[in-house]
Amino acid sequence: MKKNSLIKRLMSMFLVGTMTILATGCQSTAETNSSNNTGQEKVIDNDAPATGEGSTGMGRYVENVTDLSEYCERSDSIEKMSDGKLIIADYYMGQIVSEDNGLTWNPKEADWFSALDARDTYIMDIAIGKDGTTGVIYHDGDSEEKEEQESEDKEFELNPVCMIIKPDKTQMEAQFSLTEDEKYPYGIWVSDSGRVFVTTLGNTIYEVKEDGSSEKFLTVDGRPEMIRIQDNLMLIDGNSFENGILIYDMDKEEYMEDEVLSDFIMENYPERGVNGSGTYDFYFFTGEEGVLYMAGKQGLHRHVLGGSAIEQVIDGSLSSFSNPANGLIGMVALENNEFLTLFSGGKLVHYVYNSEIPSVPSENLTVYSLEESDTMRQAISIYQTNNPDVFIEYEVGIDDNNSVTREDALKKLNTRIMAGEGPDLFVMDNMPVDSYIEKGMLLDLSFCLEGMTGDAQLFTNIVDAFKKNGGIYTIPCEVQLPLVLGKEKYVTEINNMESLAAAMEALRRDNPDGGLLDIYSESAWIRLLSMVSAPAWKTESGALEEVAVSEFLKGAKQMYDTQMEGALEKDIDRYNSVDDYYMTEYGTTREEGDYFGVTDEMSYIGGRTRIVLGTLSNSYSYASLNSVHRVNGFEDSVLLPLSGQSTNVFIPKTLVGISSASANTEMAQELLKVLLGKENQSSLFKGLAVNKAAFEESFVPNEEYLEEDGLYGSLAMSDEDGMMVSMDVYWVDEEQLQKLRDWMANADTPYVKDSVLEDAVCEEGVNYIQGSKSLEEAVSAIVEKVAIYMAE
Repeated sequence: MKKNSLIKRLMSMFLVGTMTILATGCQSTAETNSSNNTGQEKVIDNDAPATGEGSTGMGRYVENVTDLSEYCERSDSIEKMSDGKLIIADYYMGQIVSEDNGLTWNPKEADWFSALDARDTYIMDIAIGKDGTTGVIYHDGDSEEKEEQESEDKEFELNPVCMIIKPDKTQMEAQFSLTEDEKYPYGIWVSDSGRVFVTTLGNTIYEVKEDGSSEKFLTVDGRPEMIRIQDNLMLIDGNSFENGILIYDMDKEEYMEDEVLSDFIMENYPERGVNGSGTYDFYFFTGEEGVLYMAGKQGLHRHVLGGSAIEQVIDGSLSSFSNPANGLIGMVALENNEFLTLFSGGKLVHYVYNSEIPSVPSENLTVYSLEESDTMRQAISIYQTNNPDVFIEYEVGIDDNNSVTREDALKKLNTRIMAGEGPDLFVMDNMPVDSYIEKGMLLDLSFCLEGMTGDAQLFTNIVDAFKKNGGIYTIPCEVQLPLVLGKEKYVTEINNMESLAAAMEALRRDNPDGGLLDIYSESAWIRLLSMVSAPAWKTESGALEEVAVSEFLKGAKQMYDTQMEGALEKDIDRYNSVDDYYMTEYGTTREEGDYFGVTDEMSYIGGRTRIVLGTLSNSYSYASLNSVHRVNGFEDSVLLPLSGQSTNVFIPKTLVGISSASANTEMAQELLKVLLGKENQSSLFKGLAVNKAAFEESFVPNEEYLEEDGLYGSLAMSDEDGMMVSMDVYWVDEEQLQKLRDWMANADTPYVKDSVLEDAVCEEGVNYIQGSKSLEEAVSAIVEKVAIYMAE
């Protein structure tokens, strides 16, 4: 089903934000697991579901994978019917059925789906009960087409229809009387006995009666995102639920307390919800009478409702659950303690218990990073699936709460290394890379990298950029590229700090009021400009280039002053309020967050900014940036690499090194090959692939959404004043792709963040820009602050 026109409009609506662009067994005696799984947890076997004291240490679940991508474009769930059949419902492809516990699958004809397909409807949610009762919420494509004909500029609104299909195939449309805040039917669920429940954008759950009428059933605090019903119990969860799952006794009309369950959820899945692609961070489903299964990155756990323990069934760190590329769509329990899990992309995993293999792999490899890396998590999952005898322990120095500082984490790590207990492989982002190399702590990767050919071939210039002291000691798994987007007359001559400052001044002359960039703090300007200048601040031997630092601060001040000349008070206040939010929620400033530097072409189109400076990290962003010149009034916009004090800059991400003291260098190199291999590189989280084959694959569009003229989607945003901005996104053509290939091939200057040096430059740079120190005083203070560090 091609629904490009409708999907474009729906994407626009769902991306709207405030100027932000917006995927019964035996009761266990095992203790509740903590969120810091290390792989040393208990497992169950078929005859004794809970292992405890006296466990033989043998047996764990293994995975059998089936590719259902042919049938699963945007699947909703996997359900087990009362007759034992399994059904997967897909919004675009219809339904498929298995009668042999998931071994084979066949399409199922459904009259209601064919009728909706013919009308070009957009399905928003599907639910199927064990008795065959089906509920579907959809938006009618015919009404959307009429809306477009009436007014191309009219704000798009959803008007969903909720339809119920009974087991005898009779159909009826459910009727609701909703408030303005509730807007429309949003989610639908069907109990085993065929009772139908519907949620809206509000916090009330409605029940649909046999005649199609509806009545309020239950009101909760927050919007329900997931409902499961077992006999008389309704289990409800949502991303704003602060105490875990609500358990509501529908017969007694009262809530049931389960502190063990609540504590487990809040410890292991405190932040959870439904992602844009319809996947869950935390998924639960019912099993035998009174049993609840819970799945997520920690694996699969089982709990007897009201019981005193949580039992781990499948260890997340030893399974596909820990792979961040696997969006969890649904899961069911089969006979003999087997399970089927449907992940995004049509990946169906059958978990089967094998009592002949050790519960914990016999070989061990340790990986370390300061902050958790999804790219590393994904590679670990791939590696362990192919090497079940190896357990990879992934250690993260700074937890999600930032309760440990970078300095304390590094001190603890270095103490372990000195004691001979260091990790085998490092993710070296925000670590003192040069120091590790100079001290001989990293293995030369040259031989390992030379063997990577064919689909494993890397961009040689990226590899060569890390040659140092006769070897290659670190290599990035992904890269970002600094860029500038703006009107041709302003940006084509930008090739250094001076020309960038001149472009800013020209923009200010022609635009006296408003922001040139949406950045209104001295430190943020310094951080942004550092990515194309910091490589020039040190000599090849690692000494400080004082002249370069001095010139940088002069340029940064010049550009900041130019920005603030026409800054509006409301924009400054809004920027500061967002920064306050970052400090409250994440304990860090906005410019220190992961998304600082992400391109904001929508603010450019909307007139909030006059130029775009940022980083390119994925193919869709590149398509979006290249679509700006198609917007009325922006035909003369061009996209170019950004230079500052350095040129041909790239930003390495997931920078990896192997410990020279490791006793497991062979396994570490095999994991490195997985990190850089096509499978892992085809789905990255922070940048463009350094693997050439994966880079090319990332620019192959999904034909389902590609129209003949190249139209691929749409973006939209709004601000607090009610202004709406939208833009059609056209997929990358060959000329644009070749431009990016050349850009990638010419990148030879890595910007590897040196936190000690950059923090000193930022702190003293702010003092200089604010006028509390002269330029000479600021540079002198920087020299003093980094003197000992530089000498190490």
